[in-house]
Amino acid sequence: MKIIFEGPDGSGKTTAISYIQKMTTWDTVVSGGPLLCRKDFKKRINSLIKLTEEKNFLIDRISIISNKIYQKVFDRKELIKNCEYLKLEELLLKDSLTVFCSANNIEYYDSKFDDDHKIDQGQFIYRKKIVLKYEKYFKDFKYRLINFDFTKTTLEELSKEIINECK
Repeated sequence: MKIIFEGPDGSGKTTAISYIQKMTTWDTVVSGGPLLCRKDFKKRINSLIKLTEEKNFLIDRISIISNKIYQKVFDRKELIKNCEYLKLEELLLKDSLTVFCSANNIEYYDSKFDDDHKIDQGQFIYRKKIVLKYEKYFKDFKYRLINFDFTKTTLEELSKEIINECK
């Protein structure tokens, strides 16, 4: 099964994946980050499609979700048409478990950084927009979903829930 971790930067995706990986023998795949071109998008999607269903994979972001969010917030050029997104969502998400790592309490989240890592007001506004876009996207999500807010749920609780879902 593909276990996909999605959410804003700094919402706990990589930390959760590292924690779960220590408890299991599951492989990790990193497929997110800004898309460079259509060729880059197709390469990432094809690598995800090829993952076998016989194993569990922890996936740190998938482009069909994160690119959709960040493209709108940062007004990036649309590389993928909406009809392509819909087909790929169905193909990649129907038999997957998606973990939405949220940062609902963004003020709490930002207070956890030391002075060298504080963000300025402009970054805060963009981060808030990103969080809201993710929340809107996952509000009517029709596939298997776990909501994870690190201010309310421990990594141990999340890990147990994911492992139970994969049995």
